[in-house]
Order: sequence, then C-alpha cells, then structure tokens
Amino acid sequence: MTLRTTSRSRSSSSPADDAAHRWGAAALAMLAGMAVGLALAWLPLAFDGIEAGMPTFIFGGAIAGAVTGLLFPSAAMAGVEGVLHFFIGAGSMVAEAPLTPSRHSPGWLKACLVFGMLFALVLWILV
Repeated sequence: MTLRTTSRSRSSSSPADDAAHRWGAAALAMLAGMAVGLALAWLPLAFDGIEAGMPTFIFGGAIAGAVTGLLFPSAAMAGVEGVLHFFIGAGSMVAEAPLTPSRHSPGWLKACLVFGMLFALVLWILV
C-alpha cells in the first residue's frame, strides 16, 4: 500500500496582506536608505570637511528605499538585511572587535559585512 499525499497549500494572500507587506517593506527600506545616505554623506566630510548637501543624501536615500520597498518588497527586504550587515561590520571595527563572517551566510551578505569593516577602517584612517 502506497501512501500518497497531495499538497494544495497555495499561498493566497489577500490584497490587504499584500499592501501591508509592501508598506512595511517600504518603511524598513526607507530607514535603511536614510542610513546609507547618512553614511555616504560622511565621506565628503572626511575629506577635509568638504561641504556636501547632507540632507540631499539622506532624503534621496529615504525616497529610493521607500520606492524600492513599494515596487519590489522582497528585494527591499534583502537590501535592508545587507545594510544591517554593513553597519554591523562597521560597528565591529569601531569597537575594535572585528567579526568573522558566518560560513552559513550567503556570499553577498559576507561582502556587505566586510565592506562595512573596510568603510569604517577607511573613515578611521581619513579622520
């Protein structure tokens, strides 16, 4: 006797669930975009205090994150994860306790972590 199972688990989400997912991704991506904009605005300041439009970088990052979150929520959530890894890497260098990337992480997350470490190191050298 053979036991057969049929899987009929369709992910049927309501339009309200889809909208909530998109708006949540937009909010998180907006915050991540603001953080990236702030990090990019620090770079010109590190080069002898060159004045750059800091609000432009921050506002531009926020708008880019929010639009990406609304249009492509899955990609935006991956971007938020990458930004978090970037700042964790930068924070570990500031705290003088460098982290080693997990061997279970995807390669692009390892790259975000290492890039954050290098970003903090370059800022430390310049400032």
